[in-house]
Amino acid sequence: FFLMIRRPPRSTQSRSSAASDVYKRQNIHMATQALAKKVNPDEEDPNNWRTRQAANGVQYYYNIKTKKTIWEKPECLQDPEEKQNATDWQVKHTSDGKVFYYNIKTKKSTWKMPSEIMLSLIHI
Repeated sequence: FFLMIRRPPRSTQSRSSAASDVYKRQNIHMATQALAKKVNPDEEDPNNWRTRQAANGVQYYYNIKTKKTIWEKPECLQDPEEKQNATDWQVKHTSDGKVFYYNIKTKKSTWKMPSEIMLSLIHI
């Protein structure tokens, strides 16, 4: 007489497999990283940002506290129109104050307001 005893599945409520433990740890790690990506208060303070100009004439921004350098205008320095603009276009000004529009993805500029900006302003 031969009796075959069946083992329980590897992953149960009382015991889980090594693979599922790794998966759970990865999820916890990812959640922890997401929480850690909270905005640094030094980056939200407009007094910490300085506007600079690169050798090629392009404007960039430097944070004196965090030493961070970015090309896009920090949100804390943006005016209400810039904050409402969810497009790839940025409003720029020439040295004599003329307004033009610059697309950060295509690197193209235009004097005429792009239709994407007009539509985003209409839907406010």
